Amino acid sequence: MAKIELDIFSGRPNPVWELSGPETHHFISVLNKFVPQLGPIPELSLGYRGFTSLAGVQTWRIFRGLFIVDTRLYGSIAPTLEEWLLDTGKATLDPSVYQLARTELGLP
Repeated sequence: MAKIELDIFSGRPNPVWELSGPETHHFISVLNKFVPQLGPIPELSLGYRGFTSLAGVQTWRIFRGLFIVDTRLYGSIAPTLEEWLLDTGKATLDPSVYQLARTELGLP
């Protein structure tokens, strides 16, 4: 199972939850389709900084439609993957945090 962190807070712990076995399989199968690309990685500021997951010794980040592993850009992803990750944590997240993240993602 994969642990997902919603990287949204500065100065307090970010929410973390585990994907189920089938969710982890789906998540990994989507990400394994990507290969490293050249391109700038956006600077991260305060507030929403996407979702992170530790995979072995690598940190994966899904942020604003990009898939980043450590400091390498692996490509653009469908924004629906960020929405899907957020929805996997809905039962764990405080409703106000869930709605804040939806707003940051441009979702109603």
